[in-house]
Amino acid sequence: MNHITKRRKKMKTKNNQSEVAGSHYEKLNVEPVILFREFDLNWFQGEIIKYVSRFKNKNGLQDLNKASHIAQMAIDLGIKGIPYSYDLTEDGKALIGEYTSQFANLFSLTKDDELNKRYYIKFVDIIYFTIRGEWETVWSDLEDLKYYFYGEEEV
Repeated sequence: MNHITKRRKKMKTKNNQSEVAGSHYEKLNVEPVILFREFDLNWFQGEIIKYVSRFKNKNGLQDLNKASHIAQMAIDLGIKGIPYSYDLTEDGKALIGEYTSQFANLFSLTKDDELNKRYYIKFVDIIYFTIRGEWETVWSDLEDLKYYFYGEEEV
């Protein structure tokens, strides 16, 4: 068993014993803050992951639009993520897999299982490429996710 599966996936601090203004993270076994800490993410990465993780339980399309806006800001400002020369560890890849699997049940909007799977993979890619700082891919996948869930694309 690796160090990631040994430790608790919920942050237990005095600050987060109760969530302020909602319960959108309570249902998660692995909270976004675990990714922030584990991968030493910057503000842009953290905000995108936060909005993408909560959109179905909080502000819907508005959260996805915010995530797209932040990805576009990162593009415009030339913000970097984890360089490709840095190979994610097996533990890191496992954490991303464990984190994203919590959201698989959201991807059943159509009777076409292949289509649902394709959009779930886009969601996984958003998390992965956000960590990597591949903002154009993140932005494009967010546009696709908006279309899947809300039938519209914001450009």
